[in-house]
Amino acid sequence: MKILDATTIIAICNEIHCPELIEKIALLGHDLAIPAHIVESELLDKNTRKTTERYVHHNTIQILKKNTIEEVREFQKDFPGLGLGECDSMLAYQKLREDGERVYCILDDGKAREKAAELEIKFTGLVGLLQMMKQKNVMSHDEIDKVVKLLKDSNFGSRTNSGQIRPCPKIGIRVLPARVGGRIVFKMWALDGVPCLLFH
Repeated sequence: MKILDATTIIAICNEIHCPELIEKIALLGHDLAIPAHIVESELLDKNTRKTTERYVHHNTIQILKKNTIEEVREFQKDFPGLGLGECDSMLAYQKLREDGERVYCILDDGKAREKAAELEIKFTGLVGLLQMMKQKNVMSHDEIDKVVKLLKDSNFGSRTNSGQIRPCPKIGIRVLPARVGGRIVFKMWALDGVPCLLFH
């Protein structure tokens, strides 16, 4: 199961306007889920909410109701920089892993990725998903180029743009070091030299 975060959904629906990417992500083979508290408290834009509801209606995305609001708020006390949706995602991840399920989070918010790394939560982001789709031939090179350009030109593409680019020919993309707390703890995928987000 892939647990989607609000930042990823908003980027797809409202910043690069490619809602069909959700269908492509579903073709990677895992169930897609979005925590209930993200839908209720973070998908406030009409277009994003309408698109999400459509994919829920068609069973492309399921609403994940793994946690009570009390549990999420209690979890949030330890991570005050995170929103309810991000806390809901991480707490759901922990419970699903305890149940033996194969799961990881789709996180594109810097603070959320930092906390996920601390909690040893497996995660990737939108560019990581693009790389998977490239490897599995879910999207063509031209389609990925188009999405990467849209990311570069959007607010999403400019959120994490520090670090020195170095070649990574084995996978055909580039990797950037990123610092958290003074240490390099992440790698950042960048397609065509466009640093878009962290991938762990």
